[in-house]
Amino acid sequence: MTAVTPMQMKQLEAQADENGISYSELMERAGSALADKMLDMLSNMPSKRVLFLCGKGNNAGDCFVAAAKLDR
Repeated sequence: MTAVTPMQMKQLEAQADENGISYSELMERAGSALADKMLDMLSNMPSKRVLFLCGKGNNAGDCFVAAAKLDR
């Protein structure tokens, strides 16, 4: 994984949007990947309860997507 600055991330998101991948799709993909990773982690834990603390920044949408996917 490569770490990027906020400015680089904005540029990458803009490039993705120009190539037909909307901001909503990026958020859906990020949230789904987070939910999948959490499911893997939870499989080895006795408690399956998760608390999401979603702020108001750009990653909050990813957090809400992941929470919705795990709320089944």
